[in-house]
Amino acid sequence: MPSVARFVGHVESVEDLSDLLSDSRFTAIPKWVLGGGSNIVLLNDFPGLVLLNQIRGIDVREQGDEVWITVGAGECWHDLVRFTARSNWSGLENLSLIPGSVGAAPVQNIGAYGVELADVFQHLDAVHLGSGEKRIFSREQCQFSYRDSFFKQTKGEFFIVSVTLKLSKKYQPKIDYHGIQAALEQRAWVNPSVLQMSDLISEIRAIKLPDPIHVPNAGSFFKNPVVPETELPRLRADHPDIVSFPQANHKVKIAAGWLIEQCGWKGKRVGQVGTYAKQALVLVNYGVRNGQEIIEFAEQIKTDVKSTFGIELEIEPQLIGSTEGLARQY
Repeated sequence: MPSVARFVGHVESVEDLSDLLSDSRFTAIPKWVLGGGSNIVLLNDFPGLVLLNQIRGIDVREQGDEVWITVGAGECWHDLVRFTARSNWSGLENLSLIPGSVGAAPVQNIGAYGVELADVFQHLDAVHLGSGEKRIFSREQCQFSYRDSFFKQTKGEFFIVSVTLKLSKKYQPKIDYHGIQAALEQRAWVNPSVLQMSDLISEIRAIKLPDPIHVPNAGSFFKNPVVPETELPRLRADHPDIVSFPQANHKVKIAAGWLIEQCGWKGKRVGQVGTYAKQALVLVNYGVRNGQEIIEFAEQIKTDVKSTFGIELEIEPQLIGSTEGLARQY
């Protein structure tokens, strides 16, 4: 769907960012940092400055079996994963084929197949858009949680410059997540290499999830809800096949895709919006001209899930152009 920003700034260095922030034309208007744009929904035009994060570069420091890698926030995430897998450094392989930029990864605390960015994250460098102050954020300061972080909660306040991760030369594959074990057995892989695991994850994702270049979508549209484990008996009483995963602190993660599918929404289409036939979590844009149509479709799904299971689904992508979002930006 077409959306227009009032201004767009290409940022290839901290100096570029400083020049834009000191420009009097942009001082008092909203700002939004954009990476690959794969996890956003555009609701209308943006009346401010969009900062395209195009800071590149990869710096590697090896220390024994540890590999410290500092990556420019504008680098492509999947390209980074493939670079580390080919180097036989483990830690990112289960996060293969996730679209978007490196700088967006900590905002979302991206995760897949039993691994989250927080597992390998060390620190990041950022610039405060209001003051121009440079800051270093530790893992604790990023306040990572399930598909959330300090940066997602403080929309528009910081521009992430680089991200530092700690990987390992000692490979301990994480293969106990649903679907991986079966795929390994099918290929008769007993001790897959880091690169083989990256290939495997990429194949699994390609089968289940549509390529946004060919099928417009924003990835998983809903978070998997996390509920107290005391809720599980109630849910299983009426829905014995419910898909769940134990979490820390006496919590249970429920598969949102399963909930949506049980409500009859998998593969369903209303007008120019629908759910993907192979994965109910993904909403597909078949030609929508207004982002609000996608939100209205999502709200219908949320209402059905709430009515059927008593569980509130939460939208995962960031909404750009809403009144609420603009109020929290610089």
